[in-house]
Amino acid sequence: MHGVPFMNLNNILYQHARNTPQKVAFAQGDERITYQNLYASIDYCQTILIYRNISKNDCITMILPNGLACIQWLYAIFALEAIAQPLACHLTLNDYKYFISDSHSRLLITTDSLIPKLYMPLKAIFPDLFIVTTGNHHMADDCMQNQNYSSQKQFVAPPNRDNPALYLYTSGSEAKPKRICRQHKHLYNETQNFTQTAMIHSNDHCLCLVPFYHSYGLENALLASLFVGSTLVIPPSDMLFHDTQISFPDLQIAYNTLISKEKIGFIVGVPYQYMTLSLLPESMPANWPDLRFCFSSGSHLSQSIFDMFYKRFQIPVRSLYGLTETGTVSVNLSDSVQWGHVGQAINHVEIAIKDHHEKRVPAHKNGQIWIKNDVLPVTGYDNYLNNQGSFKNGWHISGDYGYLDNVGNLWIMDRLDSLINIDGHQINIAELERMIRKNSSIKNVAVFELSVNLKMFLVIAVVAHTGCRKSDLINHIKNHLPSYISAIHIEYFDSLPVNEMGKILKSELKQMVHDAINDDTSCQLDADIYDKDLLSHLINDVTDNSK
Repeated sequence: MHGVPFMNLNNILYQHARNTPQKVAFAQGDERITYQNLYASIDYCQTILIYRNISKNDCITMILPNGLACIQWLYAIFALEAIAQPLACHLTLNDYKYFISDSHSRLLITTDSLIPKLYMPLKAIFPDLFIVTTGNHHMADDCMQNQNYSSQKQFVAPPNRDNPALYLYTSGSEAKPKRICRQHKHLYNETQNFTQTAMIHSNDHCLCLVPFYHSYGLENALLASLFVGSTLVIPPSDMLFHDTQISFPDLQIAYNTLISKEKIGFIVGVPYQYMTLSLLPESMPANWPDLRFCFSSGSHLSQSIFDMFYKRFQIPVRSLYGLTETGTVSVNLSDSVQWGHVGQAINHVEIAIKDHHEKRVPAHKNGQIWIKNDVLPVTGYDNYLNNQGSFKNGWHISGDYGYLDNVGNLWIMDRLDSLINIDGHQINIAELERMIRKNSSIKNVAVFELSVNLKMFLVIAVVAHTGCRKSDLINHIKNHLPSYISAIHIEYFDSLPVNEMGKILKSELKQMVHDAINDDTSCQLDADIYDKDLLSHLINDVTDNSK
């Protein structure tokens, strides 16, 4: 408990609409909406849901790109004490079928562009699912642009703090994504903990470069910005995320212009976006007097990107550590930012490093990261928690390994799922990837296991700089492999598949390599490319590591 009467996010938004009605709450390109008008538009969405008999604990699926509609529908769902289920727009039909079945969704909100793909297949399986479009597509069951609903009610009183508000999904080593339920108190606590720790205020306008359906973009950008009464800014739709078709120089100019024009106070982004900015030509000035924080999460922030960005702008990129299960855990807010650690725990979060006996270990000693806060889900809404070992006695066992230094900074070293078994030996693929990346000829690398003809191979997928010789790459790689690993294959790519957060999609990459091997009868798996040097630190002895 925080020692104050419980409020919800809608109450906070109402206060901003009353106290600063003409302040811009959201901006995207030429579209701008004030807090007063945002509040009214949310009431309109709420009215549509009331007309469709949506009530407490009903699940509403949102398949929407980043934009105003995400905010409107999210807060309308919260107001009715229904449950929001935000999903990415690029998933497969099978993915959507799984998520809708898992959540027992009653209504789906999407865009005109996705209606042809979704409507008929989903209706065939979920005939009672009501499908609404934010546009006017004729196939949808309801079209926002074609209706004139009269307001039925204003925002309700604060809901029960223990009622579910949001379903998020996380995928790890399990075969299927895990459903995480955020209650109203979780969302309020998470947003308050983060904004108070970072001392974010109403003048800190936020530039969000990551998807709202992801907990990082949703909680650290969308909710945080509206919680403190600042302006939430996102790029125009044609330059959102990694799959944008806009040219690299144009993207640099667009980001640079947004930060300056919108008086951005903090950025919520991922490493490759900071790399994009760091390559801004010296001839283009970066006039960013209001920028205080550049937060990075979602994928590993390399030292090269950290150094490049700081050298260009004299502003550090600050690593933020969080999980879907826990929300934000820690963030690097130190005055003299050092690359490598993810900072100290934010308010109302406790971090413990424990050995395999579940005993705390001293500073600078590696162990498994345990997390306790007032955001953790409960078993009442998440059946999978009952048979998962990742929650115990009010703690979340993260699956990450690391240590706390003498001042409480968290250093993350590895993940449990970074270990794979090849030829009967455990290989730490995260450490292997880090060592291979040290070669200046290698732009990116991914290491994974792949079964070919009932034999498990260690596959190294490499993206090299132009002009790099294959023989040089092989010599570099072989010097970082244990001598007794004989099943090795190196595959060369122009680029590796990634998601909007910049994470390499290893499942997709595995399929690409598997198909290439099967389709090319002349393809021979590499063999005997290693030498006799044994790099023992790549081999993870679980017993010794957890002492």
